[in-house]
Amino acid sequence: MDDLIAMTDGVNQDLNGDGKMTEEDQYGFLTQYYSEMCIQSNLGGSMITKDENGRLAFSADQERVVSIVDQYAKLIENGSDTFGATNEGGAEVFGRGHSLFSYLEARIVYSKVRSYDVNFGILPFPKYNEDQQEYSAAGYDIYWAIPLTTLNADATGTVVCAMSCYNYNQIVPLVWEVILGGKLSDMPDDADMFRIMRDVQYVDLGYACSMMKSELQDLVFLLYSTKPGQVASTLKKQERVANKVLENLNKTFDSLGK
Repeated sequence: MDDLIAMTDGVNQDLNGDGKMTEEDQYGFLTQYYSEMCIQSNLGGSMITKDENGRLAFSADQERVVSIVDQYAKLIENGSDTFGATNEGGAEVFGRGHSLFSYLEARIVYSKVRSYDVNFGILPFPKYNEDQQEYSAAGYDIYWAIPLTTLNADATGTVVCAMSCYNYNQIVPLVWEVILGGKLSDMPDDADMFRIMRDVQYVDLGYACSMMKSELQDLVFLLYSTKPGQVASTLKKQERVANKVLENLNKTFDSLGK
């Protein structure tokens, strides 16, 4: 992460000289709201885990989270998270050659960036430090279920499981190999980078739960909702709420299993 901060330092330029950075200026780094959640997770800032009994639990490494927020603040000084729609995060700005790095969803690279006449390469998001053993590739997903009122619930469950299995074994590999490893990979190194991300992809448990309980969203999107110097007080404030929400979720899951 320190290397990325160093590489983007000094890249920002006010090209039109009006004293206000716009989409026509130059940036070291661009991202957006949802990718900030992934950055937080990739650097080890997940706060919702499972305990030894498989129950949801609040678990925040305060020192680590403080460091992540501080690092991200330095990184965003060398760029912006304000351009484009929520999930696009400056894709057009990057596509026009106005950013050195842009942290985007793969689908945005496919649907937007590749339409521009710009040469770009693929990299996984950097490690927190040299002690981190593997890269991390967080993404989005949520829990979903079949309503209790569904007729023929057993048959419905069997079909859903079969479709999920087929998707995991047949469709997902094709997306990584054909779309990401093929159409978005201009060089062999790009395909190798996609393979690294494929092998370490996961969904942050807190994100999946936050879609069921909005009280958890500030924790999952801490990089967006908190500034340096506010982390300790934010965690202290949110811990009580988070524990209460997670206990209610645990009770709900327990009841579904009976």
